[in-house]
Amino acid sequence: MSANVFEVAVACVDASGCATMQAYVIDADDREAAEEKAKQQAAAAGYVAPFLIFSGSSLSEVRITAQTLRLVPSLVVVDNSGGAIHSVGCDAGEVDVVIFGDDTESADEDALEWLPLGANEELKEVWTSRWTAQPSAEAQTLFDYERGTPIE
Repeated sequence: MSANVFEVAVACVDASGCATMQAYVIDADDREAAEEKAKQQAAAAGYVAPFLIFSGSSLSEVRITAQTLRLVPSLVVVDNSGGAIHSVGCDAGEVDVVIFGDDTESADEDALEWLPLGANEELKEVWTSRWTAQPSAEAQTLFDYERGTPIE
């Protein structure tokens, strides 16, 4: 087992030809080895070159830039009106969202999953609802409100 854990982001291209950035946590002896492993993992996952690697201080700069330019979600909004999930939105980008609960008695069989939860990541059976949050007007309004932007 290596002595160091590194966060590495790989800017690359997905199967549709769209630019994307994948983040990895890599266990390696040094930063250079971690960057190479991240590149290999991106390629194994089906992403293609160019592979632009960001780690260390450059990764922090990329995160700040992506958040400032609102390329990545900062806020996810779940419409749970009447106790049912109607929609899931975000302020920017796109993010996969897993909503879960421990009321397995009334859940549909196909909604039950075992997930690693809690400090010990103990597997627990829960109901789940999986969504892909995309930009929505509600999320944008709440994002602006949270940041102190006047709502018109």
